Amino acid sequence: MAAPENIKAGFIKEQDAFAEAGIKYVTPFVSLDEPLLVPKQLFEGMRDGFPGLTYAETARAADAGFARFATSATASVRNRATCSSGARGRTARVSW
Repeated sequence: MAAPENIKAGFIKEQDAFAEAGIKYVTPFVSLDEPLLVPKQLFEGMRDGFPGLTYAETARAADAGFARFATSATASVRNRATCSSGARGRTARVSW
């Protein structure tokens, strides 16, 4: 939790840059290794900062995030496997 608070401190040291820009800064504590808890933790951490936010909306957003992560993680593994098998015995430059 220290990193988000340190970042916030840098932006509000002399004035609240977030408030001046109309930004609501929230830092919900979320345990990403427990996907079933994520919607609850996000909702509880963000509902005061976003009036009208619903648990259902938060759950859909969390599900979409985990789904996107799963597809990009799978694509990344496939890409690395393709690059590795094609580069046997020679030097190859790979940009991720």
